[in-house]
Amino acid sequence: MQWLGRDWRLQWVGVAFVLVSVLLAFYNQYVFWVIMGIWALLVMILPALVSRDPRRTLPLELIVLACIPFVMLWVIMLGYGSTEWYVIDIRIPEVVATVFIGFLTVMDLAIHTEMRMNRFFAIVLTVMLTVSVASFFAIANYVAAVLGGVDVLPEFKPLTFLMMNLIYAFIGGIVMGVLLDTYLKRMSPERLRAYGICQLGDTPEGGC
Repeated sequence: MQWLGRDWRLQWVGVAFVLVSVLLAFYNQYVFWVIMGIWALLVMILPALVSRDPRRTLPLELIVLACIPFVMLWVIMLGYGSTEWYVIDIRIPEVVATVFIGFLTVMDLAIHTEMRMNRFFAIVLTVMLTVSVASFFAIANYVAAVLGGVDVLPEFKPLTFLMMNLIYAFIGGIVMGVLLDTYLKRMSPERLRAYGICQLGDTPEGGC
């Protein structure tokens, strides 16, 4: 597979930013962000691990996508601290992280593993993965709050809060599925061929 590595140095800047975010989340005992950060790191460095070449990267736009939820996290943390509004508004970057990193995982699987899928399957997998991850964390938060006494839910209508998170994640998954479809349609045949994902192109036989 041809290598497109002109953005590889910027990728490692993104990796370093997410790594720092994970360390800060671990220090502050934010379990969700530790898990999502490690997941994002694995997705970002998988190309280099598989190829044993640090220059092998995801497209730069996907690297930026992986960093956006963590930027949102620290902006909200610095703005709200640990107030009641923080508990409510922090779900915004949580949903964005679930949606974006699920999207990146599907792209990583298509580009850098032997797994082959058509575009429709990639879109469905993006939605399913997003909803599954959101459901897992919703159940984990409820169990932690009820059995462990951990203060991870707002005091007012906590179950409604969790259900709304799932609804937002479902809507976000659908939106990312549409964006994935648009992203692949606009990707040139040369890029599709270079990344080895011709089957995700804009024709029945692939985009190459």
